[in-house]
Amino acid sequence: MKTLQFKTTLKCSGCVDAIKPLFDKDSNINSWDVDLQTTPKILTVKGENITPEEIENLLQQSGYKGELI
Repeated sequence: MKTLQFKTTLKCSGCVDAIKPLFDKDSNINSWDVDLQTTPKILTVKGENITPEEIENLLQQSGYKGELI
């Protein structure tokens, strides 16, 4: 399983709720989590066939940005 981490423009649990439907629906994502205690907020995504571009695209669809770290 591959693990990717992204610096994001997410700010709060409301932002996490906004991305939840897209991330939960994506069949390539096994699990994901956002650390709201860090600055910037770190999104960790685990899955078999995930790509950084796919995750960045999902964030953009919800109005947020992410950068692979």
